[in-house]
Amino acid sequence: MAMFADDTKCHHPIKNSQDKVTLQSDLDNITNWCHDWEMELNQSKCGVLHLTRSREPTITQYTVLGTPVIRPNSQKGLGISITGDLKWNKQVQESAGFSDANNVDDW
Repeated sequence: MAMFADDTKCHHPIKNSQDKVTLQSDLDNITNWCHDWEMELNQSKCGVLHLTRSREPTITQYTVLGTPVIRPNSQKGLGISITGDLKWNKQVQESAGFSDANNVDDW
């Protein structure tokens, strides 16, 4: 787990089904910690980013406060955009100020 200001990143390599249970347990522990310290989690900002080389990954639905966590195509951490395929296109677009109309992929 990594914490910076109001962001918390929980990461865990998933090699087997027990690892999935462990990650959900970690999420539950974070939720309980927030409750104990009277902090609210912004569920709309909670997300699970799967990083894998597998062509057919097994996707697990994780929850926070009993609500399914979204699976965005990218996550931002400390100003850096990370995508599931680990390509830099999104980061370059954001840094250079490209809009969707001026996609860096078209260059």
